[in-house]
Amino acid sequence: MKYPHLLWALANWGPHYKFAQAIGRSEARLSRCLSGRTNFTPQERTDIARVLGFSETWLFEEVEPPTRRPLTDLVQQWCRKTNTPGCDQFTVAGVLEALPASLGRTRD
Repeated sequence: MKYPHLLWALANWGPHYKFAQAIGRSEARLSRCLSGRTNFTPQERTDIARVLGFSETWLFEEVEPPTRRPLTDLVQQWCRKTNTPGCDQFTVAGVLEALPASLGRTRD
């Protein structure tokens, strides 16, 4: 997602077609920019910030997702939390096999 703050602000503003009218652009143009097929012009960014009432910097901030932790780290955390025996020499498959049915694990 390129501009999560902008998408949030738009979702709370109203329908896209009315917003496009408010900034003096076509709905098609707005849609192309929101989907990333084209970029907003500096004037469009200014108009959008003015109509939404948020700073342009915040609206168009590109947010990076957090780094994903490896599955082994998550399994080790789960082992420590549940005091599962044998976690010092675990395998992901072994821990998945040990998961209780209450966590959605079904045995074959």
